[in-house]
Amino acid sequence: MRIQFLGAAQTVTGSLYLLETKKQRFLVDAGLFQGSQKAEKQNFRPLPFHPKHLDGIILTHAHIDHSGLIPRMVAEGYRGPIYATPATIDLCRIVLPDSGSLHEEDCRFENKWRKKCGKDLLVPLYTRQQAEMSLKYFEKLDYYKRHTIGRAVNLTFHDAGHILGSAIVELEIEGSKIVFSGDMGNRDNPILREPDLIDQTDYLVIESTYGDRLHDDPATRMEGLGEIIRGAQGPIIIPAFAVERTQELMYDIIRLQRDGKIPILPIYVDSPMAVSATEIFERYQSVFGSEIRAALKRGEPLFETPNMHLIRSPEESQRLNKLESPAIIISASGMCEGGRIRHHLYHHLPQAQSTVVFVGFQAERTLGRRLKEGVQSITLFGETVPVRAKVKSLDSYSAHADYEGLISWVRGMQQPPAYTFITHGELSSSQALGKRMMDELEIVTVIPALGELFELLPASSGTARLEPAN
Repeated sequence: MRIQFLGAAQTVTGSLYLLETKKQRFLVDAGLFQGSQKAEKQNFRPLPFHPKHLDGIILTHAHIDHSGLIPRMVAEGYRGPIYATPATIDLCRIVLPDSGSLHEEDCRFENKWRKKCGKDLLVPLYTRQQAEMSLKYFEKLDYYKRHTIGRAVNLTFHDAGHILGSAIVELEIEGSKIVFSGDMGNRDNPILREPDLIDQTDYLVIESTYGDRLHDDPATRMEGLGEIIRGAQGPIIIPAFAVERTQELMYDIIRLQRDGKIPILPIYVDSPMAVSATEIFERYQSVFGSEIRAALKRGEPLFETPNMHLIRSPEESQRLNKLESPAIIISASGMCEGGRIRHHLYHHLPQAQSTVVFVGFQAERTLGRRLKEGVQSITLFGETVPVRAKVKSLDSYSAHADYEGLISWVRGMQQPPAYTFITHGELSSSQALGKRMMDELEIVTVIPALGELFELLPASSGTARLEPAN
């Protein structure tokens, strides 16, 4: 069996892992690179396989850096199954078509000036229609059930606790077991269960988004959010991922309000995708953690309060640009690279009474990263926008485990992996996690480069072994 790392190698986004045996080929995840223009150009690069020759795609969760390349696979001829949990499929029904629309919109914008300059016109990576077409190839697989896929490959999904429907992938192939952590959830997530433990694996592919840091205590997070809201002199703008982070913020703000720790302000969730995702969350209460299930039994609303306004139409969104008094606007995208958040930043960044609060990971060279690092001005819609608003960060908000959570999860295995591949992190983060795993667990770790290929020798022949492959 061979594995090739075609994305999320020494970087966070673009998860794409190719598993090959002599007779079969599977992808684990097929995600978009995000961040800089240079990173996003990778989404158009030629791949070392033809999609129609794949035997299956296994999806860990619905976030676009894991799922967003699936429509390209289908557009280029893939017609096989796409294995995912039921909640992941429901989320993909909103995430992937929206991604297709964004690609079309970006292409139209780019082609306006290309036409004026006499340059060749571009075509989108894929369209909304192509994204919708890809949805018919999804196959639902429940957690904890062992399924045979392809020819004699066993697949089991375990709960990763990252976002709704997220899965740890356990594969048994040719006498070896390989586990993909997917994105590993933070143990302090108030909504979802903790990540499931795995008994044993020969080979492990583990994420490292926060492999070099520890998260603050959840109580500190709530205190920090409450302090920002109490001190607001104008609108509070919160860029947030539409799936998971927005719902977590809604839940926390309602709790702070219920406990009398913040004033009752208008709360606007300005993201049609986040609104749709919230409706999906309410259908999957069986995967919620114990804390939120207890709240539901007490009759407490999850995401509803009279001052919470769910914004769908562009007209409603535009009216928020006129806000001057304290209010909370939660909008996507979380890294400020697209979506309605850019309009809110355009109107509120120049206002000294406004506050922008970052509550999620900001990839290198994204607008969110630059704002978080303290730039004095940015360019939006072709104009220079001064940054006079207060910019704050609550780094304890994370749907990803920190290094303590990741190491604890591996330590919980009855038999540690023979080899661990560390992916889905900036190089410094992956290196820090690798060092800790070697020092504390005496585990052999590898940080693969983009495109690197390894031969995974069968554990059934004795001891699992690893060899670089040409």
